[in-house]
Amino acid sequence: MDVRYVARYPIWALGWGRSRARLARLKQTVGAGGRRQLRRILDAASDRRILRIARDFDVVLLIKVDSVSLVQALRRTTRARLVYDLADARRQEMTANTGLGQMLALVDAVTVDNPRGIEFASRHNRSVHVWPPIAYVERFDARRASSRRNRDGRVVLGWVGTPSTASNLYLLLESLEDVFRNHEGSHLRLVGIPPDHELLGRFEHVNATARLAYDADDMIGEVLDMDIGLFPTYDLENSAMHGATKALIYMAGGAIAACSPVGEVTKLVQDGENGVLATGRAEWTAKLGQLVHDGPLRARLSEAALRSVRTKHSLRSCFDALRPAIGL
Repeated sequence: MDVRYVARYPIWALGWGRSRARLARLKQTVGAGGRRQLRRILDAASDRRILRIARDFDVVLLIKVDSVSLVQALRRTTRARLVYDLADARRQEMTANTGLGQMLALVDAVTVDNPRGIEFASRHNRSVHVWPPIAYVERFDARRASSRRNRDGRVVLGWVGTPSTASNLYLLLESLEDVFRNHEGSHLRLVGIPPDHELLGRFEHVNATARLAYDADDMIGEVLDMDIGLFPTYDLENSAMHGATKALIYMAGGAIAACSPVGEVTKLVQDGENGVLATGRAEWTAKLGQLVHDGPLRARLSEAALRSVRTKHSLRSCFDALRPAIGL
């Protein structure tokens, strides 16, 4: 198989990559009217590039694509099998007039990773396939020996995300203060938000560091250095629609997935067996405190989590689930 990954926009254009200052300067230079014109120019140029590349491929897998015109052009100008991945769609996109249903109707198949996605996709397309999220366990295995975990005496509580999902961390603000007040030597590592994020200014006792930009290799290295992976989410429909990818990544990296019991996470994480589930300040404080204090408990949960993800979320099993959608 010949696979090529193509992004519609460079990472800096999304506003949270290494060169976000470049985007800010550009916006200031062109003004509001110029930004709209520049966006149209960039969209057109990016779409022409994607269409030119797609003509040489048999399958185009569309991930986080929000352009009806691009999907229409792919349908019109290529003979490729079009597959739309619905895994990260939000409730607003499914209920508002965003063109999502129109895009699903245009493609040959749709991949989903949760029951809500199946129900929505089936209204617009007859070929709907469950594609479980991958845990990247093989990539973690290749670098597992480099982990600092259990070597320097620190207990690292970590979180991986983006500025747009950082608001979920406010659910843990009080609990983290409780834990760090009573457990010296702990460290909070936030991956995906800038060091000057407003959240860090709220901490009183929490020892925290942050990094904004990261790629897949960076993420693997960061998770391998975490003892506990934090996955708090608000109990809202949007949260329930998102899958359990973040928990899977923590588990594959050997970090204990500490999650809110929302959505698909409850099917993956069994509380006290291969991770922990918590709601409310008291429960989060108690369970995080126990994990920080009890190294043997962390080791037991970590081993069970690895067994879980190797069974159903390995590269082989996830690709086997994708094969029918892409026509293999």
